[in-house]
Amino acid sequence: MELTASELLGETSWLAGFCVLDFKARAKKTTEEDRRTAYELFSIAELLLGDPDPVVSKPVGIALKYAGVADEPALRAFLARHEHAMRRPTLRYAREKLG
Repeated sequence: MELTASELLGETSWLAGFCVLDFKARAKKTTEEDRRTAYELFSIAELLLGDPDPVVSKPVGIALKYAGVADEPALRAFLARHEHAMRRPTLRYAREKLG
């Protein structure tokens, strides 16, 4: 049985959203260390992609958007692998800064 992030966190699904937003803030920078942070974000986002809770899915998309600022080719590769499993709002936010 596969659980969503919201189910794993119970009443604290907002915590998952907060954690992703923390990565969003870190991924805005483009130093090499922050690119590594973006790669960590991709791993976490992969775990949260199927979560139907907008408190989780929206911040995942926003965080992916800023991870793409740090490393656009990595975001494009991530989206190519996972766009079929992503919720529409998540995908929309993730693509916002792509040219």
